[in-house]
Amino acid sequence: MNYIFKYKIYLLLSFAMILLEQFFSNDLEISVFIFATILLIGGLPHGALDFFILKNIFKTKNFISSLIIYLFVATVFYILFFLFPEIIFIIFLIYSAFHFGDSDFKDESQISKLGWGSMIICIPLLVDINSAEWFLNIFLNNQITLNRTYLITIIFLSSIFCFSSRRNILLKSLLICVYLITCLFSSIFYGFAAYFAGLHSVHHFKEWKSNINNDSMMGLVLITSVSVLVVFFQLRFEVLPYPGFLTGMNEEVLYNVIVLLGSLTVPHMILINRVESLKKLNL
Repeated sequence: MNYIFKYKIYLLLSFAMILLEQFFSNDLEISVFIFATILLIGGLPHGALDFFILKNIFKTKNFISSLIIYLFVATVFYILFFLFPEIIFIIFLIYSAFHFGDSDFKDESQISKLGWGSMIICIPLLVDINSAEWFLNIFLNNQITLNRTYLITIIFLSSIFCFSSRRNILLKSLLICVYLITCLFSSIFYGFAAYFAGLHSVHHFKEWKSNINNDSMMGLVLITSVSVLVVFFQLRFEVLPYPGFLTGMNEEVLYNVIVLLGSLTVPHMILINRVESLKKLNL
């Protein structure tokens, strides 16, 4: 049971989210701000770390080329999110499911990883269907209505996939229970934020932090700050026009945060898969 304490940041953040809900449950603007802030705190350093991974695996010339390609892919997906939000968001959900499973339990089978990631995405949808529909329709133009029976079926099948490898069964069960409890007793947004920042991002940072030298932390902070500025300028000046179905500042904030993290996730996944392939070749 001692291994569960390796996830103490996740446990503490989940508890903190439950407490926060008691104070701000009736204030949507503050809840959206807290949710967006935690996602950025967890997601941007998580993505900025890729800069140092690129720097370590490529020589100077190749590093610059690879960085340009990385930023190009991220920029393309950022723009595509604004042009085709419905299609790109659905793709984003699918590859996020793979990414969560691959990052959190990378030594397991692909089907097990997909099962884990699908549970992470679908559990909040079932816990609070009304809030989930509101969030999803920020990207899907009010075209989606969730069905409880379908969600239960998907979660049931995902759990079968998740535990099919027979590895880490107890750990996964405990983490999913914490996730479910947090979603139930705080909100689905706080529950996911606790998972994303306290478990997924922390686990990724621990795995790849060897790529950061002691004198590189300022660079990590700088890259993260630049990403925050992108969100600020889009919110303040609307550089790219929003889809017409967004109706207020809360939706615009969430749209910007998810689009930024989503556009960075694509090159991030490509890079991590490339690094893993290089590791296998060097064995």
